[in-house]
Amino acid sequence: MRKFTLPERARRIVSSIVVGLALTAIIFSSRVCFASQIDTQAEVQCTKAAPGNPPAPAAPKVVVLHDRPIAKGVVVQVVKDLPVTLPGNPIADESRPNPAKSEQGRKLLEKLRKSIKTRINNVSLNDAQENTAEEHDFRDRFDLEGGEHATIDPERTRVGINLPRRSHAEVLREILASLNLPLAIDDGEVLNTNHTRQPGEVKRKTTADNAPIEQLVLGNSVVSDKNEEAEANKAPLASSRAVVQLERNDTALKEMMDRERAYFRKQFQMSLRTELALSLRACRPNPEQRTEIRRAAEKAFEESLEKMVDIFVQKKRGWNGPPPKSPNIKEEVQQAITETVNRLLPADAAAAYTREVDARNEHRKKTTIQNLVSVVDRSVILSTEQRQKLTAQMTKHWSPDWGNALEYLQWVDNIFPNMPAECLDSVLTDNQKKVWAEVKNMDRSEFWGVGFGYFNAQFLLDGEGVGVNVGVAEQFTGDVQSGVAAEGAIAPPADGEARPLEAKPGAENAAPEKPLPETPGQEKPGDG
Repeated sequence: MRKFTLPERARRIVSSIVVGLALTAIIFSSRVCFASQIDTQAEVQCTKAAPGNPPAPAAPKVVVLHDRPIAKGVVVQVVKDLPVTLPGNPIADESRPNPAKSEQGRKLLEKLRKSIKTRINNVSLNDAQENTAEEHDFRDRFDLEGGEHATIDPERTRVGINLPRRSHAEVLREILASLNLPLAIDDGEVLNTNHTRQPGEVKRKTTADNAPIEQLVLGNSVVSDKNEEAEANKAPLASSRAVVQLERNDTALKEMMDRERAYFRKQFQMSLRTELALSLRACRPNPEQRTEIRRAAEKAFEESLEKMVDIFVQKKRGWNGPPPKSPNIKEEVQQAITETVNRLLPADAAAAYTREVDARNEHRKKTTIQNLVSVVDRSVILSTEQRQKLTAQMTKHWSPDWGNALEYLQWVDNIFPNMPAECLDSVLTDNQKKVWAEVKNMDRSEFWGVGFGYFNAQFLLDGEGVGVNVGVAEQFTGDVQSGVAAEGAIAPPADGEARPLEAKPGAENAAPEKPLPETPGQEKPGDG
Protein backbone atom coordinates (compact mmCIF):
# COMPACT_ATOMS: atom_id res chain seq x y z
CA MET A 1 0.00 0.00 0.00
CA ARG A 2 1.31 3.45 -0.92
CA LYS A 3 2.06 5.87 1.99
CA PHE A 4 0.33 9.26 1.79
CA THR A 5 2.63 12.32 2.35
CA LEU A 6 1.82 16.06 2.35
CA PRO A 7 3.63 18.37 0.05
CA GLU A 8 6.31 20.57 1.56
CA ARG A 9 4.18 23.76 1.31
CA ALA A 10 1.25 22.17 3.14
CA ARG A 11 3.45 20.97 5.99
CA ARG A 12 4.73 24.50 6.56
CA ILE A 13 1.20 25.96 6.74
CA VAL A 14 0.07 23.39 9.29
CA SER A 15 3.14 24.05 11.45
CA SER A 16 2.44 27.83 11.49
CA ILE A 17 -1.14 27.30 12.60
CA VAL A 18 -0.10 25.02 15.45
CA VAL A 19 2.51 27.51 16.70
CA GLY A 20 -0.01 30.40 16.62
CA LEU A 21 -2.56 28.48 18.63
CA ALA A 22 0.06 27.62 21.23
CA LEU A 23 1.14 31.28 21.65
CA THR A 24 -2.48 32.39 22.04
CA ALA A 25 -3.05 29.86 24.78
CA ILE A 26 0.06 30.99 26.65
CA ILE A 27 -0.93 34.71 26.58
CA PHE A 28 -4.47 34.00 27.76
CA SER A 29 -3.30 31.88 30.67
CA SER A 30 -0.82 34.56 31.82
CA ARG A 31 -3.55 37.25 31.94
CA VAL A 32 -5.79 35.04 34.01
CA CYS A 33 -3.00 34.38 36.49
CA PHE A 34 -2.18 38.12 36.78
CA ALA A 35 -5.81 39.04 37.48
CA SER A 36 -6.16 36.36 40.13
CA GLN A 37 -2.96 37.59 41.77
CA ILE A 38 -4.36 41.18 42.02
CA ASP A 39 -7.58 39.87 43.56
CA THR A 40 -5.60 37.87 46.10
CA GLN A 41 -3.54 40.94 47.09
CA ALA A 42 -6.70 43.03 47.50
CA GLU A 43 -8.21 40.35 49.76
CA VAL A 44 -5.06 40.24 51.87
CA GLN A 45 -5.02 44.06 52.14
CA CYS A 46 -8.66 44.19 53.20
CA THR A 47 -8.00 41.43 55.77
CA LYS A 48 -5.13 43.42 57.32
CA ALA A 49 -7.35 46.51 57.74
CA ALA A 50 -8.83 45.17 60.97
CA PRO A 51 -10.39 47.37 63.67
CA GLY A 52 -7.75 49.18 65.70
CA ASN A 53 -5.18 49.07 62.89
CA PRO A 54 -4.70 52.10 60.59
CA PRO A 55 -6.24 51.46 57.16
CA ALA A 56 -4.03 51.18 54.15
CA PRO A 57 -3.67 54.43 52.17
CA ALA A 58 -6.37 54.59 49.52
CA ALA A 59 -6.27 56.37 46.20
CA PRO A 60 -7.19 60.09 46.50
CA LYS A 61 -10.85 60.82 45.92
CA VAL A 62 -12.12 63.86 44.04
CA VAL A 63 -14.60 65.60 46.35
CA VAL A 64 -17.10 68.27 45.36
CA LEU A 65 -19.19 70.79 47.28
CA HIS A 66 -18.77 69.97 50.94
CA ASP A 67 -21.67 71.77 52.55
CA ARG A 68 -20.00 73.30 55.58
CA PRO A 69 -20.37 76.78 57.11
CA ILE A 70 -17.47 79.22 57.10
CA ALA A 71 -15.78 78.98 60.49
CA LYS A 72 -12.48 77.91 61.96
CA GLY A 73 -11.64 74.31 61.20
CA VAL A 74 -13.57 73.99 57.95
CA VAL A 75 -12.95 74.20 54.22
CA VAL A 76 -14.18 76.94 51.92
CA GLN A 77 -14.46 75.98 48.27
CA VAL A 78 -13.51 78.61 45.72
CA VAL A 79 -14.38 78.44 42.04
CA LYS A 80 -11.19 78.84 40.02
CA ASP A 81 -12.36 77.96 36.54
CA LEU A 82 -15.46 76.65 34.86
CA PRO A 83 -15.23 74.66 31.59
CA VAL A 84 -17.81 74.93 28.85
CA THR A 85 -19.32 71.48 29.43
CA LEU A 86 -19.75 69.38 32.53
CA PRO A 87 -17.74 66.11 32.25
CA GLY A 88 -20.27 63.85 33.97
CA ASN A 89 -21.86 64.05 37.39
CA PRO A 90 -19.83 65.33 40.36
CA ILE A 91 -18.25 62.68 42.55
CA ALA A 92 -19.65 62.74 46.08
CA ASP A 93 -17.48 62.42 49.18
CA GLU A 94 -17.93 58.83 50.35
CA SER A 95 -17.20 59.84 53.95
CA ARG A 96 -20.23 62.12 53.83
CA PRO A 97 -22.57 60.71 51.20
CA ASN A 98 -25.32 63.17 50.28
CA PRO A 99 -26.73 62.69 46.76
CA ALA A 100 -29.15 65.61 47.20
CA LYS A 101 -26.33 68.04 47.93
CA SER A 102 -24.30 66.70 45.01
CA GLU A 103 -27.24 67.30 42.70
CA GLN A 104 -27.61 70.80 44.12
CA GLY A 105 -23.96 71.51 43.44
CA ARG A 106 -24.23 70.18 39.90
CA LYS A 107 -27.16 72.49 39.16
CA LEU A 108 -25.32 75.46 40.64
CA LEU A 109 -22.26 74.77 38.51
CA GLU A 110 -24.43 74.60 35.40
CA LYS A 111 -25.95 77.99 36.22
CA LEU A 112 -22.55 79.53 36.85
CA ARG A 113 -21.30 78.20 33.51
CA LYS A 114 -24.20 79.64 31.55
CA SER A 115 -23.25 82.54 29.26
CA ILE A 116 -25.14 85.78 29.84
CA LYS A 117 -25.10 89.41 28.75
CA THR A 118 -24.41 91.76 31.64
CA ARG A 119 -24.75 95.52 31.84
CA ILE A 120 -24.47 97.16 35.27
CA ASN A 121 -24.32 100.94 35.41
CA ASN A 122 -23.05 102.48 38.66
CA VAL A 123 -25.09 100.56 41.23
CA SER A 124 -24.14 99.34 44.67
CA LEU A 125 -22.23 96.08 45.01
CA ASN A 126 -25.07 94.60 47.03
CA ASP A 127 -27.68 95.47 44.37
CA ALA A 128 -25.47 94.12 41.59
CA GLN A 129 -25.13 90.75 43.34
CA GLU A 130 -28.79 90.48 44.30
CA ASN A 131 -30.05 91.44 40.84
CA THR A 132 -27.78 88.92 39.14
CA ALA A 133 -28.78 86.11 41.53
CA GLU A 134 -32.49 86.90 41.33
CA GLU A 135 -32.50 87.14 37.54
CA HIS A 136 -30.79 83.77 37.09
CA ASP A 137 -32.20 81.88 40.10
CA PHE A 138 -29.34 81.14 42.46
CA ARG A 139 -28.61 82.21 46.00
CA ASP A 140 -25.98 84.85 46.62
CA ARG A 141 -24.74 86.60 49.76
CA PHE A 142 -21.87 88.84 50.84
CA ASP A 143 -19.39 87.98 53.58
CA LEU A 144 -20.04 91.01 55.80
CA GLU A 145 -17.31 90.15 58.30
CA GLY A 146 -14.67 89.84 55.63
CA GLY A 147 -15.93 92.93 53.83
CA GLU A 148 -15.74 94.95 57.03
CA HIS A 149 -12.14 93.85 57.50
CA ALA A 150 -11.34 95.05 53.97
CA THR A 151 -13.27 98.32 54.54
CA ILE A 152 -15.75 97.39 51.81
CA ASP A 153 -19.37 98.32 52.37
CA PRO A 154 -21.59 96.52 49.82
CA GLU A 155 -24.23 99.24 50.12
CA ARG A 156 -21.88 102.16 49.40
CA THR A 157 -19.38 100.57 47.03
CA ARG A 158 -20.39 101.35 43.45
CA VAL A 159 -19.71 99.02 40.52
CA GLY A 160 -20.18 99.17 36.77
CA ILE A 161 -19.60 96.49 34.17
CA ASN A 162 -20.55 95.81 30.54
CA LEU A 163 -19.78 92.28 29.29
CA PRO A 164 -21.34 91.01 26.03
CA ARG A 165 -21.16 87.22 26.50
CA ARG A 166 -19.58 85.80 29.66
CA SER A 167 -20.40 83.07 32.13
CA HIS A 168 -21.96 83.88 35.50
CA ALA A 169 -18.73 83.03 37.28
CA GLU A 170 -16.72 85.34 35.01
CA VAL A 171 -19.18 88.17 35.60
CA LEU A 172 -19.04 87.77 39.37
CA ARG A 173 -15.26 87.49 39.37
CA GLU A 174 -15.01 90.59 37.17
CA ILE A 175 -17.18 92.58 39.58
CA LEU A 176 -15.05 91.53 42.55
CA ALA A 177 -11.67 91.82 40.81
CA SER A 178 -11.10 95.47 41.71
CA LEU A 179 -12.04 94.72 45.33
CA ASN A 180 -9.65 91.75 45.57
CA LEU A 181 -12.35 89.41 46.85
CA PRO A 182 -12.47 85.77 45.69
CA LEU A 183 -15.59 83.97 44.53
CA ALA A 184 -16.59 81.08 46.82
CA ILE A 185 -19.32 78.45 47.13
CA ASP A 186 -20.68 77.55 50.56
CA ASP A 187 -23.74 75.40 51.24
CA GLY A 188 -25.06 75.83 47.72
CA GLU A 189 -24.67 79.62 47.79
CA VAL A 190 -22.38 81.91 45.82
CA LEU A 191 -20.31 83.73 48.43
CA ASN A 192 -17.77 86.55 48.24
CA THR A 193 -15.24 85.71 50.93
CA ASN A 194 -12.42 87.87 52.21
CA HIS A 195 -9.78 85.36 53.28
CA THR A 196 -7.70 87.96 55.13
CA ARG A 197 -10.18 87.51 57.98
CA GLN A 198 -8.80 84.03 58.67
CA PRO A 199 -6.41 83.59 61.65
CA GLY A 200 -2.67 83.84 61.22
CA GLU A 201 -1.99 80.08 61.52
CA VAL A 202 -4.20 79.26 58.54
CA LYS A 203 -2.61 77.05 55.89
CA ARG A 204 -3.66 77.00 52.26
CA LYS A 205 -3.68 74.32 49.57
CA THR A 206 -4.06 74.83 45.85
CA THR A 207 -4.99 72.39 43.13
CA ALA A 208 -3.19 72.23 39.83
CA ASP A 209 -4.61 74.25 36.95
CA ASN A 210 -5.12 71.14 34.82
CA ALA A 211 -7.08 69.27 37.52
CA PRO A 212 -10.63 68.02 36.76
CA ILE A 213 -13.53 70.40 37.25
CA GLU A 214 -14.57 68.66 40.46
CA GLN A 215 -11.16 69.25 41.98
CA LEU A 216 -10.95 72.82 40.71
CA VAL A 217 -14.10 73.62 42.63
CA LEU A 218 -12.12 72.74 45.74
CA GLY A 219 -9.15 74.89 44.74
CA ASN A 220 -7.70 77.49 47.12
CA SER A 221 -9.13 75.68 50.16
CA VAL A 222 -8.69 77.39 53.51
CA VAL A 223 -7.55 74.84 56.10
CA SER A 224 -7.36 75.84 59.75
CA ASP A 225 -8.17 72.62 61.63
CA LYS A 226 -5.17 71.10 63.41
CA ASN A 227 -5.73 67.60 62.04
CA GLU A 228 -6.32 68.88 58.53
CA GLU A 229 -3.15 70.97 58.77
CA ALA A 230 -1.17 67.86 59.69
CA GLU A 231 -2.64 65.91 56.79
CA ALA A 232 -2.00 68.80 54.44
CA ASN A 233 1.65 68.89 55.45
CA LYS A 234 2.00 65.15 54.80
CA ALA A 235 0.16 64.92 51.51
CA PRO A 236 -0.70 68.34 50.07
CA LEU A 237 -2.66 68.68 46.87
CA ALA A 238 -0.69 69.09 43.67
CA SER A 239 0.46 72.68 43.20
CA SER A 240 2.76 74.21 40.63
CA ARG A 241 3.13 77.65 42.26
CA ALA A 242 3.25 79.31 45.67
CA VAL A 243 0.02 80.66 47.07
CA VAL A 244 0.13 84.13 48.64
CA GLN A 245 -3.55 85.01 48.66
CA LEU A 246 -3.60 85.60 52.42
CA GLU A 247 -1.61 88.79 51.72
CA ARG A 248 -3.43 89.51 48.47
CA ASN A 249 -5.72 92.25 49.79
CA ASP A 250 -2.95 94.08 51.64
CA THR A 251 -0.70 94.03 48.59
CA ALA A 252 -3.44 95.24 46.26
CA LEU A 253 -4.39 98.02 48.68
CA LYS A 254 -0.77 99.18 48.87
CA GLU A 255 -0.52 99.22 45.08
CA MET A 256 -3.74 101.23 44.82
CA MET A 257 -2.50 103.79 47.35
CA ASP A 258 0.84 104.08 45.56
CA ARG A 259 -0.96 104.81 42.28
CA GLU A 260 -3.22 107.43 43.83
CA ARG A 261 -0.30 108.99 45.71
CA ALA A 262 1.67 109.40 42.49
CA TYR A 263 -1.38 110.86 40.75
CA PHE A 264 -2.14 113.44 43.46
CA ARG A 265 1.52 114.31 43.87
CA LYS A 266 1.68 115.23 40.19
CA GLN A 267 -1.52 117.28 40.50
CA PHE A 268 -0.47 119.32 43.54
CA GLN A 269 3.28 119.58 43.05
CA MET A 270 2.86 122.90 41.27
CA SER A 271 0.93 124.35 44.22
CA LEU A 272 3.85 123.50 46.50
CA ARG A 273 6.36 125.06 44.13
CA THR A 274 4.19 128.16 43.70
CA GLU A 275 3.87 128.77 47.43
CA LEU A 276 7.61 128.32 47.92
CA ALA A 277 8.38 130.70 45.07
CA LEU A 278 5.98 133.30 46.43
CA SER A 279 7.56 133.14 49.88
CA LEU A 280 11.04 133.54 48.40
CA ARG A 281 9.98 136.54 46.34
CA ALA A 282 8.07 138.25 49.15
CA CYS A 283 10.27 137.49 52.17
CA ARG A 284 13.77 137.41 50.65
CA PRO A 285 15.19 134.77 53.08
CA ASN A 286 18.85 133.80 53.15
CA PRO A 287 19.91 130.27 52.06
CA GLU A 288 19.62 128.80 55.58
CA GLN A 289 16.18 130.31 56.12
CA ARG A 290 15.12 129.21 52.65
CA THR A 291 16.06 125.62 53.50
CA GLU A 292 13.97 125.72 56.69
CA ILE A 293 10.98 127.13 54.81
CA ARG A 294 11.26 124.45 52.15
CA ARG A 295 11.44 121.64 54.72
CA ALA A 296 8.37 122.91 56.56
CA ALA A 297 6.40 123.29 53.33
CA GLU A 298 7.36 119.83 52.05
CA LYS A 299 6.47 118.24 55.40
CA ALA A 300 3.02 119.84 55.36
CA PHE A 301 2.61 118.84 51.72
CA GLU A 302 3.42 115.17 52.39
CA GLU A 303 1.13 114.99 55.43
CA SER A 304 -1.78 116.55 53.53
CA LEU A 305 -1.12 114.30 50.56
CA GLU A 306 -1.30 111.18 52.73
CA LYS A 307 -4.60 112.34 54.22
CA MET A 308 -6.07 112.93 50.78
CA VAL A 309 -4.89 109.56 49.41
CA ASP A 310 -6.28 107.70 52.42
CA ILE A 311 -9.67 109.42 52.19
CA PHE A 312 -9.87 108.94 48.42
CA VAL A 313 -9.07 105.22 48.60
CA GLN A 314 -11.53 104.68 51.44
CA LYS A 315 -14.28 106.45 49.51
CA LYS A 316 -13.49 104.39 46.44
CA ARG A 317 -13.79 101.14 48.38
CA GLY A 318 -16.95 102.23 50.22
CA TRP A 319 -17.14 104.54 53.21
CA ASN A 320 -19.11 103.69 56.36
CA GLY A 321 -20.94 106.85 57.42
CA PRO A 322 -20.57 110.44 56.18
CA PRO A 323 -17.26 110.88 54.33
CA PRO A 324 -14.83 113.41 55.81
CA LYS A 325 -13.78 116.55 54.01
CA SER A 326 -10.65 116.21 51.92
CA PRO A 327 -7.72 118.35 53.10
CA ASN A 328 -6.89 121.63 51.37
CA ILE A 329 -3.26 121.05 50.46
CA LYS A 330 -2.62 124.63 49.37
CA GLU A 331 -3.94 126.13 52.60
CA GLU A 332 -1.97 123.73 54.80
CA VAL A 333 1.24 124.49 52.90
CA GLN A 334 0.52 128.22 53.25
CA GLN A 335 -0.02 127.81 56.99
CA ALA A 336 3.26 125.90 57.39
CA ILE A 337 5.17 128.57 55.44
CA THR A 338 3.54 131.38 57.44
CA GLU A 339 4.47 129.78 60.77
CA THR A 340 8.06 129.21 59.65
CA VAL A 341 8.43 132.72 58.23
CA ASN A 342 7.07 134.29 61.43
CA ARG A 343 9.55 132.26 63.45
CA LEU A 344 12.66 132.88 61.34
CA LEU A 345 12.27 136.27 59.66
CA PRO A 346 11.69 139.82 60.87
CA ALA A 347 8.13 141.02 61.24
CA ASP A 348 8.17 143.17 58.09
CA ALA A 349 9.44 140.30 55.94
CA ALA A 350 6.85 137.89 57.33
CA ALA A 351 4.09 140.46 56.82
CA ALA A 352 5.07 140.79 53.16
CA TYR A 353 4.23 137.15 52.50
CA THR A 354 0.93 137.41 54.40
CA ARG A 355 -0.09 140.49 52.40
CA GLU A 356 0.68 138.78 49.11
CA VAL A 357 -1.34 135.69 50.07
CA ASP A 358 -4.28 137.82 51.23
CA ALA A 359 -4.22 139.91 48.06
CA ARG A 360 -4.13 136.82 45.87
CA ASN A 361 -6.99 135.17 47.79
CA GLU A 362 -9.09 138.33 47.53
CA HIS A 363 -8.53 138.50 43.79
CA ARG A 364 -9.41 134.82 43.48
CA LYS A 365 -12.55 135.39 45.53
CA LYS A 366 -13.77 138.23 43.30
CA THR A 367 -13.01 136.30 40.12
CA THR A 368 -14.84 133.22 41.34
CA ILE A 369 -17.92 135.19 42.38
CA GLN A 370 -18.06 136.93 39.00
CA ASN A 371 -17.93 133.60 37.19
CA LEU A 372 -20.57 131.99 39.42
CA VAL A 373 -22.88 134.97 38.92
CA SER A 374 -22.43 134.58 35.17
CA VAL A 375 -23.41 130.88 35.45
CA VAL A 376 -26.69 131.87 37.09
CA ASP A 377 -27.17 134.71 34.61
CA ARG A 378 -26.88 132.37 31.62
CA SER A 379 -29.66 130.18 33.00
CA VAL A 380 -32.23 132.67 34.38
CA ILE A 381 -31.26 136.05 32.77
CA LEU A 382 -30.51 138.34 35.71
CA SER A 383 -31.02 142.07 35.72
CA THR A 384 -28.23 144.45 36.66
CA GLU A 385 -29.72 144.93 40.12
CA GLN A 386 -30.03 141.17 40.61
CA ARG A 387 -26.41 140.63 39.63
CA GLN A 388 -25.28 143.19 42.16
CA LYS A 389 -27.43 141.65 44.91
CA LEU A 390 -26.25 138.13 44.07
CA THR A 391 -22.64 139.32 44.14
CA ALA A 392 -23.20 140.82 47.57
CA GLN A 393 -24.84 137.62 48.86
CA MET A 394 -21.99 135.42 47.60
CA THR A 395 -19.45 137.78 49.10
CA LYS A 396 -21.26 137.61 52.45
CA HIS A 397 -21.43 133.80 52.49
CA TRP A 398 -18.10 133.17 50.74
CA SER A 399 -16.39 129.80 51.17
CA PRO A 400 -12.85 129.18 49.82
CA ASP A 401 -14.00 125.82 48.43
CA TRP A 402 -16.05 127.66 45.81
CA GLY A 403 -12.84 128.77 44.12
CA ASN A 404 -12.20 125.30 42.78
CA ALA A 405 -15.13 125.74 40.39
CA LEU A 406 -12.96 127.98 38.20
CA GLU A 407 -10.99 125.00 36.89
CA TYR A 408 -14.08 123.12 35.75
CA LEU A 409 -15.91 126.14 34.34
CA GLN A 410 -13.28 126.25 31.60
CA TRP A 411 -14.82 123.12 30.04
CA VAL A 412 -18.38 122.78 31.37
CA ASP A 413 -21.04 125.23 32.55
CA ASN A 414 -22.98 123.01 34.95
CA ILE A 415 -20.57 123.28 37.87
CA PHE A 416 -22.03 125.15 40.81
CA PRO A 417 -21.03 124.67 44.46
CA ASN A 418 -23.35 124.15 47.37
CA MET A 419 -24.18 127.45 49.05
CA PRO A 420 -26.81 128.69 51.52
CA ALA A 421 -30.28 128.85 50.02
CA GLU A 422 -30.71 132.53 50.91
CA CYS A 423 -27.97 133.45 48.44
CA LEU A 424 -30.30 132.71 45.53
CA ASP A 425 -33.74 132.78 47.15
CA SER A 426 -33.35 136.39 48.21
CA VAL A 427 -32.45 137.46 44.67
CA LEU A 428 -34.39 135.34 42.16
CA THR A 429 -38.04 135.71 41.27
CA ASP A 430 -40.46 132.79 41.51
CA ASN A 431 -40.20 132.03 37.79
CA GLN A 432 -36.41 132.22 37.93
CA LYS A 433 -36.36 129.83 40.89
CA LYS A 434 -38.37 127.28 38.88
CA VAL A 435 -35.96 127.56 35.94
CA TRP A 436 -32.91 127.29 38.21
CA ALA A 437 -34.36 124.23 39.96
CA GLU A 438 -34.51 122.42 36.60
CA VAL A 439 -30.85 123.12 35.82
CA LYS A 440 -28.77 119.98 36.52
CA ASN A 441 -25.78 121.53 38.25
CA MET A 442 -23.06 119.34 39.70
CA ASP A 443 -22.07 119.94 43.29
CA ARG A 444 -20.51 117.63 45.90
CA SER A 445 -22.40 114.51 44.87
CA GLU A 446 -20.65 111.29 43.88
CA PHE A 447 -18.74 111.40 40.64
CA TRP A 448 -17.59 108.37 38.63
CA GLY A 449 -18.96 106.20 41.45
CA VAL A 450 -16.12 106.90 43.85
CA GLY A 451 -17.82 109.42 46.12
CA PHE A 452 -15.12 112.07 45.69
CA GLY A 453 -16.13 115.65 46.56
CA TYR A 454 -15.48 117.75 43.47
CA PHE A 455 -14.96 120.99 45.35
CA ASN A 456 -12.66 119.45 47.90
CA ALA A 457 -10.46 117.91 45.23
CA GLN A 458 -8.11 120.92 44.92
CA PHE A 459 -7.20 120.15 41.34
CA LEU A 460 -6.78 123.84 40.47
CA LEU A 461 -3.14 124.93 40.36
CA ASP A 462 -2.76 128.36 41.91
CA GLY A 463 0.57 129.38 40.43
CA GLU A 464 -0.59 130.98 37.20
CA GLY A 465 -0.51 134.55 38.49
CA VAL A 466 2.78 134.37 40.36
CA GLY A 467 5.00 134.32 37.29
CA VAL A 468 7.90 132.47 38.92
CA ASN A 469 9.07 128.96 39.41
CA VAL A 470 11.23 127.36 42.02
CA GLY A 471 14.28 127.23 39.77
CA VAL A 472 14.23 131.00 39.24
CA ALA A 473 13.27 131.86 42.80
CA GLU A 474 16.20 129.91 44.22
CA GLN A 475 18.61 132.20 42.36
CA PHE A 476 17.73 135.14 44.61
CA THR A 477 20.36 135.45 47.36
CA GLY A 478 19.64 138.95 48.63
CA ASP A 479 18.51 139.50 52.20
CA VAL A 480 15.68 141.78 53.29
CA GLN A 481 17.72 142.88 56.30
CA SER A 482 20.57 144.06 54.09
CA GLY A 483 18.23 146.10 51.92
CA VAL A 484 19.25 144.32 48.70
CA ALA A 485 16.26 143.83 46.37
CA ALA A 486 16.31 141.34 43.53
CA GLU A 487 14.67 142.02 40.23
CA GLY A 488 10.95 141.37 40.28
CA ALA A 489 10.91 140.99 44.08
CA ILE A 490 7.96 142.24 46.09
CA ALA A 491 8.97 144.80 48.68
CA PRO A 492 6.70 145.97 51.53
CA PRO A 493 6.43 149.78 51.14
CA ALA A 494 5.73 152.14 54.00
CA ASP A 495 2.04 152.55 53.17
CA GLY A 496 1.42 148.86 53.93
CA GLU A 497 0.37 148.05 50.35
CA ALA A 498 2.35 145.28 48.60
CA ARG A 499 3.51 146.45 45.15
CA PRO A 500 5.77 144.68 42.63
CA LEU A 501 9.05 146.39 41.85
CA GLU A 502 9.91 147.27 38.30
CA ALA A 503 11.59 144.37 36.58
CA LYS A 504 14.51 144.91 34.23
CA PRO A 505 13.78 144.76 30.51
CA GLY A 506 13.99 141.25 29.16
CA ALA A 507 13.30 139.57 32.48
CA GLU A 508 11.84 136.15 31.83
CA ASN A 509 9.61 136.13 34.87
CA ALA A 510 7.40 139.12 35.44
CA ALA A 511 6.24 140.08 38.92
CA PRO A 512 2.67 139.25 39.88
CA GLU A 513 0.18 141.90 38.94
CA LYS A 514 -1.81 143.67 41.63
CA PRO A 515 -5.60 143.25 41.34
CA LEU A 516 -7.04 146.22 39.46
CA PRO A 517 -9.04 148.60 41.68
CA GLU A 518 -12.67 149.06 40.85
CA THR A 519 -13.48 152.42 39.31
CA PRO A 520 -16.74 154.03 40.51
CA GLY A 521 -19.39 153.60 37.88
CA GLN A 522 -17.37 151.02 35.98
CA GLU A 523 -19.50 148.14 34.74
CA LYS A 524 -18.42 144.70 35.94
CA PRO A 525 -17.98 141.82 33.50
CA GLY A 526 -21.33 140.30 32.73
CA ASP A 527 -23.32 143.51 33.34
CA GLY A 528 -25.80 144.65 30.78
